[in-house]
Amino acid sequence: MIIQKTLNTLKRCLSEKGITNLIAGQGEIQTVSCSFNPRLEKENLSILGRHCDQELSS
Repeated sequence: MIIQKTLNTLKRCLSEKGITNLIAGQGEIQTVSCSFNPRLEKENLSILGRHCDQELSS
């Protein structure tokens, strides 16, 4: 739940071009870009899980 809230907040902070400013530990302002891929389909998630010998869920 906290991860979903964090991602939603980040998405709202991005400009139309996917750019935002971050404040580093020393107060330095950095301009960064970010993009979000579409959600992984369950079938592909299962294939990935079998390949990694892990059980994955979305």
